[in-house]
This record gives sequence, C-alpha cells and structure tokens, in this order.
Amino acid sequence: MPPRHPNKPIPEQEAIQDRNQPKKSFFFSAGEISGDAHAAELIREMGKLGDFEFAGLGGKNMFAAGLRSAFGDVSTLSTVGFVETIYFLGKKVRLLNRALGYIKQNPPDAVVLIDNQGFNILLGREAKKLGIPVFYYLPPSVSVWAEWNAPKVAEICDHLICNIEADTHIYRKFSRNVYFPGNPVIDKISRFSPDPAFLPNLGLDPAKTTVSIFPGSRHQELKKLLNIMLDAAKILIEKHGFQVLLPLSHEGYRERIERAIERKKLTGKVTLVADDPYSVMNASAVNIMASGTATLESVLMRKPPVICYRIFPISFMIGKRLVKKQMIGLPNIFLDKKVFPELLQGACGPENIVRHALRFLDSDAAYHDELNGYYGLVRGMMGAPGVSLRAARYILKHL
Repeated sequence: MPPRHPNKPIPEQEAIQDRNQPKKSFFFSAGEISGDAHAAELIREMGKLGDFEFAGLGGKNMFAAGLRSAFGDVSTLSTVGFVETIYFLGKKVRLLNRALGYIKQNPPDAVVLIDNQGFNILLGREAKKLGIPVFYYLPPSVSVWAEWNAPKVAEICDHLICNIEADTHIYRKFSRNVYFPGNPVIDKISRFSPDPAFLPNLGLDPAKTTVSIFPGSRHQELKKLLNIMLDAAKILIEKHGFQVLLPLSHEGYRERIERAIERKKLTGKVTLVADDPYSVMNASAVNIMASGTATLESVLMRKPPVICYRIFPISFMIGKRLVKKQMIGLPNIFLDKKVFPELLQGACGPENIVRHALRFLDSDAAYHDELNGYYGLVRGMMGAPGVSLRAARYILKHL
C-alpha cells in the first residue's frame, strides 16, 4: 500500500512550459454544466502558464476559454441516478466512441477528466490503455459515496486532484499521486462583486423579500423539480408577497422553462435571469435549490439553501444503500450535520418547501448568528483562492 504523504507546494517556475519545446496538447472531458465552468477556469490558468492546445468535450464556458471541440455542447448530458442514466445512454455511448476515436487519431500529452463519473471513468480507462497520462480533476467523492469506488478510480488515473480534502485521505490508500489544491468554488465566489442595481435593473424592488428557485442544470432535475418549485413560488408570491427569481442554467432550457412559467400563470411574476446565478443568490433571502454545487455556493455567499432532491424511486433506493453519509446536500456533508433542510422524494412538495423557506425568514437573530457560524466553518474547508491555478501548475509539473 503506498504511503501517505503531505501535499508539497509547486514552485511557479517549475510549472511554466518551456517555450522552446513543442506545443503540448490536452484532451479535456467535462459532461455537465458545473464541470464545464470549473474546467474553463483550469484551461484559462493553464493558458497563462504556456502555449498549449486544448481539445475535448465540454460546453460554452470551456469553448470561451479556448477549448476546440468537434462534439458540440455536451454539458447537458449529465444525469443523477441509475434509472435516469438510461435516457442518455445511447448518446453517451456514441459520444464515448467518437471521443476515443479522436484521441487515437490525435494522441494528446494528457487526458484531463472533470467530474462526470460514469462517462469519464470509461474514457479514462481507455486512455490509460493507450499509454496516455490521465489526470482526474474533481474525481468521485469517495468520502461521501462508497469507498469501494476509490481503488477503481485510482487504478485508471495517474493523478487525482480532489476538491474535498476528506477524499484525499481515502485515495492515498491506493495512489501516491493525490493532491488537494482546495475547492474551485472558492475562486469564483472570491471574485464575485455584488451589483446594488441588480434588482432595480430587473424592474424589481430591493426592499421586497426576494426568494430564488434553482431547479437544476440537468434534464431530469428540471423534469422532477421545476413544476414543484414553481408551485412553491406561486405560494410565496400570492400568499406572502415575495418576488421570485429563477436563474437560467443553460440557454437550451429557456423555452422549456418559459412554457412551464406560462402554464403556472406566473408570467411576469417569476423573473428569469440568464448568466448571473451569483447575483441571484446574493439578492435572495433564501435559495430553493436542486441538490448540487449550487447549494455549496449559496452557503459560501451566506445565503441559506432549501435543498431539493427527487429521482426515480429505484434509483433512490440504490443510492441510499451506497451513500456513506445519510445526507445529500454538500454543505451538510461538509459540516457532517444536517443544518440545511433536505427535502427528498415525497417530502419535496410545494407546501413543505415554503414551510422551510419561511423558517429561515422568520427566525430570530440568535438562529441567524448560529447560521453565520456554519457559513464560516464551510468557508474554512474550501482552502484559499487560487485553486484553479494550483491545479494547473500541478498538471504541468507532473507531465
């Protein structure tokens, strides 16, 4: 068993490319919207350290950062759950075969996997067989899910760059090359600057209580959560006089969401906001959210989330057996305590969502002081800003 070892700082000069050497190329693979955003940050930081070529699978953020892709935007193909995966199975198999064909014809100096476990483990295994170094940025969280996954992931990866420190302790049982640069969410949060005119620019009143609904960035999340959250929004608007924001996670979802808003007779009452989720979080007293990275971002912005989760019952039963901690929300997992409400399956209904949202709004100063303490604890687990840069240096140093 490989010995554990501390992370060593990577001197800046060691990570920068020798400009006299042939240009190195990287194949990136991210198959979900949050992974697309984190991968884009990593590509930008690598680009500052040398002249590299980036190709692969991603979405609009990675394209803007310099990724070349012959595969189109694949950032909405991610799924949560076991039954749900079947919906995109054919598309994913075809995409995997195309990606492998590209890698064989254009061998990169390294493959960089980002999150998206089901697809990326298959891609990484095949890349490893071809003798291509494999880096996994944001690998599966084995401290949350079953630890048995760790040796399988470590076997196919030359290097694991974790975003949860607890994961490093498990992965180091099976690999010497495990690094924790911090959680990249903190990079984006640290750069955010609130705009006092955000609500007025939307035609909304800054003095009114604002609540947001985040129905998720995956197709099945929208299917399971959008209507329920809109029903909750209707109660908050009509019974409590609140104003409600809904951030658009991907432009491809706009028409679907607008139709749902119209069906619920909420046109002009729920404000759709594109490309600015942090301003939405910041302007809201409470964020009603699909379980995922956004719940962690909300807590880092010191805004309480009501965490919602609905999948097929069979998927839920299987997942419940695999999960190590009986919690689904990232902030609660980090705190090892269910501080923020998790409304799972049948408990995730409009009235229950509203009840938990109102609890945050109606609580006294002592409760909010307690929440502030939890916000600080989570912030302390993220590491210092500069995560994407440290990850970039690590990759370039270990080529």
